[in-house]
Amino acid sequence: MFKRIGVCFAFIFSIFSVSAFAANNCTGATYYDADSDTCIACPTGYDYNTDAGKTSVSQCQISCPAGTWNGEYTQLEYLESDRNSYIDTNYIASQDTEVIAVASRTKDVTGFIYGSSYSSQSVWFTAYLDPAGYWRVGNGKKIINSGTYYPVDTIHESVQNKFGIWIDGKQIWTYSNVSNFKTRSSLYVFSANNGSSGNATNGLRIYSFRINENGTQYMNLVPARRNSDDVLGMYDTVTGQFFANAGSGTFTAGPDVGGWCTDVGAGYWAAASVTNYGSTGTRNACPAGTYTVGYGHGADEANDCGRILHLGDSVIYTRKNKPTTPALNIRMDNGDMYYIGLSTTDHTVSRLHFQTGETKYTAFDDSLFYGERDYDTGEKITQ
Repeated sequence: MFKRIGVCFAFIFSIFSVSAFAANNCTGATYYDADSDTCIACPTGYDYNTDAGKTSVSQCQISCPAGTWNGEYTQLEYLESDRNSYIDTNYIASQDTEVIAVASRTKDVTGFIYGSSYSSQSVWFTAYLDPAGYWRVGNGKKIINSGTYYPVDTIHESVQNKFGIWIDGKQIWTYSNVSNFKTRSSLYVFSANNGSSGNATNGLRIYSFRINENGTQYMNLVPARRNSDDVLGMYDTVTGQFFANAGSGTFTAGPDVGGWCTDVGAGYWAAASVTNYGSTGTRNACPAGTYTVGYGHGADEANDCGRILHLGDSVIYTRKNKPTTPALNIRMDNGDMYYIGLSTTDHTVSRLHFQTGETKYTAFDDSLFYGERDYDTGEKITQ
């Protein structure tokens, strides 16, 4: 009897040892999956916890810097369209436009990946898969047939610019000379905008969509779900803008693949945080009537909540109880103090200027000095 117990105990110990060993082999941003007995990569963006031995996807973590949070959007593997759903990028294509799209289709029908045109001048900037499985791409006034069959349910990357067309890294066409043009109608994704209507696509899946202009990234659209209302669309990681369906149909969501840190938005603040996969991060609302600049150092603590000073169409965000030196002080009727940073070194960052004697001052948002915005132009350069 004691021998049988000893054998069972040894067998259980052996199983435990093998499982523990397998889990500890999963290092970096991976976790051990008992069903497949393999290491699985953590979802996109959740690469903060690199400790070995993770046994659940919920142990994967994302680290968000101060002024950002993980919770407004969930990244999807793809969006699938019906015939009446598309994204309007509000972007006018030209000879300097480059589009990089990753897409597939589920049916042998015409599948517009993107497109805009100006039909009265026969000008196109478009890409679509025709029912025969050929990739057709237009730039300026010419439509190119790939001459290669691309089967249903296979994922392909297309690149189009003024130099040529590439499918899955293979150049299928070289443009010898593309004259200057503009399409006059904004670029649609999942459709082709002809200026008065679209040619929406049925059964097309898009995994990513990127626009470059003159070699600089202009837009990077990622399939996403807006968590507050479950609306499907595409999130631009460059500008932080969410593009919902501009058509009358509906999108179908692909599997969730992860998340990313986005600005908390004006009127909120958040300290740096770490969030586990499957959990929603938190942001803190400012008191009624106060706002934050909505990103980075300008929204990392409660005292960043301040009043807005309006100067025509421009605004300057103040901070409560957070003076810089020197600073413009604003006292409210209730005694609250708000502060605007001042500088004597650059007078292009603001429309609010002062002069005392020979010294000139410029009012500015002091987050300019913390790397979130370019000092001269005020453009955001990091999260």
